[in-house]
Amino acid sequence: MLRALAGALVAATALAACGEDAPPATVAPSAPEVAPATAPATPALRAACREGAATVREPVRCPLVVPATGAGYRRPRMFDLDGCTYLLDLEARGVRARNAPFHVLLGGRCRPFDLRTRHGRWPVASVRDDLRVVGRAPQRPGGGGGQQVPLTVLGRPRVLGRPALLVRAAPYPAGGMHGGHVLLVHNVDGAGYVVSAHTLPEGRTPATPQLVATLVDVAERSRPLD
Repeated sequence: MLRALAGALVAATALAACGEDAPPATVAPSAPEVAPATAPATPALRAACREGAATVREPVRCPLVVPATGAGYRRPRMFDLDGCTYLLDLEARGVRARNAPFHVLLGGRCRPFDLRTRHGRWPVASVRDDLRVVGRAPQRPGGGGGQQVPLTVLGRPRVLGRPALLVRAAPYPAGGMHGGHVLLVHNVDGAGYVVSAHTLPEGRTPATPQLVATLVDVAERSRPLD
């Protein structure tokens, strides 16, 4: 599961640029494995998961590991507690390791995501922005703008043996809360989940093989609370 996806991501990005849907991410059997860069989740994160579990209907999948930063995270914050969604916000603390995320978002909703893509973009139709995964164009004077800004498809990894989607959000502000992030979007047991990370203070996060392996590892090592 954690095999390097570099070749697939390059192919997917090229197809997206040509207006084609990204194919399933596959690699040659001889491709080297890339180790994820993760660290154990903290008791504070588990406490935030329990906060969400007390409010939302779908299972809160609390991660056993988080993307490693070299200095840990500030106290987690919980957003979007509306009965159907939760979104955990993690901001790196202190000096980060090279290429380590400075902002991570982990969320879930009580409906699965539609993982279909079109012309290298996702989603194919307007979606309710309950996990803030789809940003909106800034409003223009006179009331124009505000349309949803699709994300760029980078690849199609698998999470727990199921199809998933790797996408990149537009830079902030058009990309919204996930602006510039690489997102792993997937479904488990009829609910939709996202693991999102940003490694650069400005611009777009590169989808390196290690970052992809890290996002998949966090998703696969998340568990419903007991």
